Amino acid sequence: MNLNERILTFISHLEMNVAEFERNCNLSNGSVSKMGDNTRRSTLERISKIYPSLNLNWLLTGEGSMILGEETATQQKQESTESKGDFVRVKIHDDHVHYTYINRNHVYAVREEADRITVYMTNGDNYTIYEDFKRVLSDLLR
Repeated sequence: MNLNERILTFISHLEMNVAEFERNCNLSNGSVSKMGDNTRRSTLERISKIYPSLNLNWLLTGEGSMILGEETATQQKQESTESKGDFVRVKIHDDHVHYTYINRNHVYAVREEADRITVYMTNGDNYTIYEDFKRVLSDLLR
């Protein structure tokens, strides 16, 4: 298995699609399909910051286990919010439930309502967050 196959295995383990993974890691569209032995270390470090349970040694060499330590990718997905530097992990409800990371540096407005917040991004995206929205708001405003 090569690096590209291993990253696709990890994405599958997270139960998300490639486009969502690329957005979460702030990678350009199609980046995952181009990943191979010459993938920049900075790209791998960016992925590692977003998904700290991913074993980079496994990703690079195929040796060891895919997931580091006791924390599993499934546990990461079950957490409704999680702060990683400038990123806040949130649970999003649209056609289906999924998770994404919001870069707090790209938030230009937040509208708080009784049962949710809507986060408006500088790129035109917006996210409506229902679960744990007060904690998400607190994390975004840090």
